[in-house]
Amino acid sequence: MKISFDIAEKRKQDGIQAIVSANIPKNTPDRDRVLQETLVFLGNFEELSTTQVKELALMRQKNGNEDPELVDFSKIATADDLAGALEAHYSAAGFLVLMKGETLKPAAPAMGSGGMIAPRPALAAPAADLGGL
Repeated sequence: MKISFDIAEKRKQDGIQAIVSANIPKNTPDRDRVLQETLVFLGNFEELSTTQVKELALMRQKNGNEDPELVDFSKIATADDLAGALEAHYSAAGFLVLMKGETLKPAAPAMGSGGMIAPRPALAAPAADLGGL
């Protein structure tokens, strides 16, 4: 028996909510708000395992019920930097998760990136800004 996509998605969301609810202490001040904010935070990720849902919910609590910083893997300057970051930080669904006070270790100056996070590409100047060439 096949179930529809909508039913499957509802079951998935209900499962995530149950895991998060079970991992937020009943005596948490403003628990309903914390639960909803945690669910919104988890919405940043695709295809989390049950274990990852629990770990991320607990990490958010440890972070003072505030969202940890997320750094997309694609924003890391080099493969070596990414490998080092993966060894030092929790990751899930293509993101590094940085708790309060955590930063990415700067890349070695010889790499020329000026830091672990890749610089934004320069934008081309609009033709109107070229002084009438």
